[in-house]
Amino acid sequence: MQDARKKSSTVKNSRLECPHCKQSTPIEVIRRHLRLWENDDLIPRPDDVFQERLYCIRWCLPNLEYLLCIEQILQDNDSEDYGGWTLIKARTAIDSLRQFVTNEASNQIAVARVHTWPSEAHLLLNALAELKDLGIAEKATSTERLEAIRELGRARKALPSEVQPIIEISKNIPESTYCAPTAADFTREQKVLDLLQAHFHEWQEEGYLPSRSIVPGDETARLMRERGWTHWHHLFNPRQLLVLGTLMKQCIKGSKNLSTYPELLLGVGRCADYNARLSRWHPRQIGDKSEQTFSNQALNTLYTYAARTIASLDSAFFLDLPVEHIRATEFIGPMDSRSVTEVCNLWITDPPYADAINYHELSEFFLSWYENPLQKLFPNWYTDSKRALAITGSNEIFRKSMVDCYRNLAAHMPDDGLQIVMFTHQNASVWADLALILWASGLRVTAAWTIATETESALKEGNYVQGTVLLVLRKQIADETTFLDEIYPQVEHEVKSQFGTMLVLDDQEDPNFGDTDYQLAAYAAALRVLTQYKSIEEIDVTYELAKTRKKGEVSPVEAIIANAVNIACDYLVPQGFDTFAWKTLLPDERFYLKGLDLESHGEYRAGAYQELARGFGVKDYQPLLSSDKANQTHLKTATEFGSRLLGHGSFGASLVRHALFAIREVVRTDEVQPGKNWLRTEVSNYWQQRKILIELLHYFSTMGLKVSHWRDEARASQLLAGAVENDSI
Repeated sequence: MQDARKKSSTVKNSRLECPHCKQSTPIEVIRRHLRLWENDDLIPRPDDVFQERLYCIRWCLPNLEYLLCIEQILQDNDSEDYGGWTLIKARTAIDSLRQFVTNEASNQIAVARVHTWPSEAHLLLNALAELKDLGIAEKATSTERLEAIRELGRARKALPSEVQPIIEISKNIPESTYCAPTAADFTREQKVLDLLQAHFHEWQEEGYLPSRSIVPGDETARLMRERGWTHWHHLFNPRQLLVLGTLMKQCIKGSKNLSTYPELLLGVGRCADYNARLSRWHPRQIGDKSEQTFSNQALNTLYTYAARTIASLDSAFFLDLPVEHIRATEFIGPMDSRSVTEVCNLWITDPPYADAINYHELSEFFLSWYENPLQKLFPNWYTDSKRALAITGSNEIFRKSMVDCYRNLAAHMPDDGLQIVMFTHQNASVWADLALILWASGLRVTAAWTIATETESALKEGNYVQGTVLLVLRKQIADETTFLDEIYPQVEHEVKSQFGTMLVLDDQEDPNFGDTDYQLAAYAAALRVLTQYKSIEEIDVTYELAKTRKKGEVSPVEAIIANAVNIACDYLVPQGFDTFAWKTLLPDERFYLKGLDLESHGEYRAGAYQELARGFGVKDYQPLLSSDKANQTHLKTATEFGSRLLGHGSFGASLVRHALFAIREVVRTDEVQPGKNWLRTEVSNYWQQRKILIELLHYFSTMGLKVSHWRDEARASQLLAGAVENDSI
């Protein structure tokens, strides 16, 4: 089905393709004719290039078992409603659910409705409610939940025999269904637009809706370039604006307690994040859902998006956060770290990563909603993003600004104080800059911990790591000086020590850290060694910070950090592979074998392979890949290679490549002899290299149990390994 959708799609590779004539036009060309929206524009005008239409509605279906119980209770007493359900509403819903069951099941439902069983219905509803409450409660014990499940079972067994079938019938009815909009749905959408237009200007003046213009920037300019949107409220459709505006109005007017006001505002901000024209639809096996705007920390304009109802925003609005009471003098306020005058024992910072994310621009998405309420709640706060003060870029100005920040924070902490710096970047040059910045600020790295912070998601494409390094900094009080050639062995020892600590914490069956995280830890280990010294004879910190670097130029500090990553790559031998044999292999061979190790752990992110290649010093690894699509990246098998690259370049003449071709010959002929003959005739110094070949073949033979598309090659590897082991002159 997914392949069929891809073939019938009208936007492919950033081109608009006609499904009939198959002619295509670059989207970039189409965007040249965009009209810039005005403040009052809530939907596209009829002559706009990009239009918008409601094309699908997901209906959440009520539970049949629950509805039949309500029907029984309302029929038995004079109550007008039960839990918001009237008798007419419940009966209508039950009738609508019959379209999802068989004729036999429909007849069984009719029989259950004819009988009278209000007492049993009460017991069943109470049991269902108890189980639901325990499912939500965080402090509920497993014993309490188990008892609630048993109580539900007893309530169901108490049902009359004629009613028993509804239990299984209810389980077979889907929780939701998808329908094309009807005329009645379009009428409701028009009513939504009419209601919004009637209140729009008033709500903007009162601060219930954003009125702020979008200021062009590196990230925000794309909103105008790709859609013509000029104001932040253009990122929301009429239904979304009506829902969010109503919610904001109730929060502002209904909040009588000043302490809860900020919580309510944050709730509205989270709802805006999950309910915008930038909220993508995420199909999943466990249930489709809409994702937040900042699922990848960018302002991505979409061709299809999802809008939530107010009921489905409950998980975004209601956030149960643990409360920790801190007994100390407290002050909360926005401030430039270069202007800090307070002395603190602990500073925690999450610095910009060389323009990896434009936080100052992205913050305006939320500030557009908070602007008016913030001015009333915190009169001394500013409500703009202070773009002019943002530290951006990666040049000498960026480095100097960062030094100014950290030097000031260091000056405003006691001698026994400390700082925590969170850092996630995976580029050696960026880590080198961080080392110089901390060094020049009078700080040293005393400890580093890699913690798991990212969860895997099909929405995340590219180079994402699972962890963040927390650097613990203290004031530089040593006067020690060292030489560059003394640093390298110290870095190697520190990297191995760091890895030893992480491996002890890691779970072999379900690893917390991936290879990219270990490489990240290598960067931190290098910083620990570098910053413990007051100076290194061959490195002038002031000069390096102020220097304008040419493209490709490597600083001495970057060379040290890159060497730490190389040590990491030597240290991270694939599971089950001989350490001595590993050290004899070429960088390309190591990349290929380690890439297979990644596959065996279900790692298919393009970024993981990019980082491996960088660590091993492999410049061109594309010919080794079967697919380079994000989250589908994997290496060629022996069969997929065929005779490609054979004898060409370092990889083509390597033992790994010869072993792969020999495996391919065994698979092709279904005989071992052709593969063994190839190795004997084509591998230089075959008898001296035989042990390493056997190690490679044994490693390849294990892949069949780990990766399904390696099954045939793994079997051939096992047969060939046996033949080479038993080979003799």
